Amino acid sequence: MTTVILSHLYPNPKRKTFGIFVEEETVHLSRHINLEVISPCVLPRNIPGLISFPKFEVRRGITVHRPRLWLFPGGSLFWMNGIRMARSVYRLLHRIQRVELLAAHNVFPDGTAAVYLGKKLGIPTIVILHGSDINNFALNPIPRNRRLRHEIEWTLRNTDGIIAVSTDLKRKAVDLGAAPDKVYVVPNGVDTELFHPIQRESCEEKLGLEKGLPRILFGGNLVHVKGLDILIESMGGLVKKFPRVELILIGGKKNSREERSLLKHAAQVGISGNVRSVGIISNDNIPLWMSASDVLVLPSRSEGFGVVLVEAIACGIPVISTLSGGPEDIVTNESGILVKPESIDELTMAMEKFCDGSFKCNRDKLACLVRGRFDYKTVTRRLADVYTSVQEGYNR
Repeated sequence: MTTVILSHLYPNPKRKTFGIFVEEETVHLSRHINLEVISPCVLPRNIPGLISFPKFEVRRGITVHRPRLWLFPGGSLFWMNGIRMARSVYRLLHRIQRVELLAAHNVFPDGTAAVYLGKKLGIPTIVILHGSDINNFALNPIPRNRRLRHEIEWTLRNTDGIIAVSTDLKRKAVDLGAAPDKVYVVPNGVDTELFHPIQRESCEEKLGLEKGLPRILFGGNLVHVKGLDILIESMGGLVKKFPRVELILIGGKKNSREERSLLKHAAQVGISGNVRSVGIISNDNIPLWMSASDVLVLPSRSEGFGVVLVEAIACGIPVISTLSGGPEDIVTNESGILVKPESIDELTMAMEKFCDGSFKCNRDKLACLVRGRFDYKTVTRRLADVYTSVQEGYNR
């Protein structure tokens, strides 16, 4: 029997880090259940070469199917993309032997497609909520999203099980019509063999960083919802007290419009010399940058989970984030500080505590907070249990 993971978010030959968190979870989950992946190859015109992808490959031991799919990029027909994805996957799903469960990452379009297919083929379905799918689509007040919200509400009511990566997302799913007893909270996992404490001085030496400087780290996409404009403004106040403090930005393409905008903002605030963007880096190098820093800051306006927070804590690095949804499930008084979203003053005062050493923590003890709760072994066992429970409930 085979469980099929449906996710357009999955690394591919052209976008090697696209949906990497889905792949990591899937690889670890494959140790518990037999599974294959269907990752529709969405064909936007601005990424040449996608159509040359192999339609089938074995990647890290996982069979990955890549049917071609054109989606409406937006506008009044965007809500139809769930149906379009279902049609692109239907024949392929028939060819995979003895499918016992269909699990989709993101409620739309993947989750909607999965529920359409599950009802047609008599297969139980699970929809996995990550945050942006609910926050950006279902709860977006823009009038054109009303039909889309209807599709999402239909999906949440008709799937056999829902996995939310945070308590906040479970609450939102229930508010949108999901039955509370169908929603399981299972966080994203972290590879604690990769993310673990490393001696700071050795990391600074490998990265060519000046030793001993106060260092703030941000990791994530350089987009508005991540609150980077607030972080830049807060750094303006911090630099007045700590002139040599560094802000390192990880994520986003070098010389992209987003990066240029942030660096221009830093110049306007007068902190160009304190801000450095290193772009997208490999997973293997992220622990080095974390271990060379005093604190990781994620000042999001809205956050479904915030896996980068867990990765930092696993490296023994405390964190600052916001009361924005997912971080409340992660950050404790021992591991960091939570502030109000968009509060420049609160964020500045929180960062000061790490620059002047008044926030005390033990790196090894911080790393222990992650093991047993967020490590992939624990998380994927819980996922496997949920998959089994949903399947057995469907077959009763």
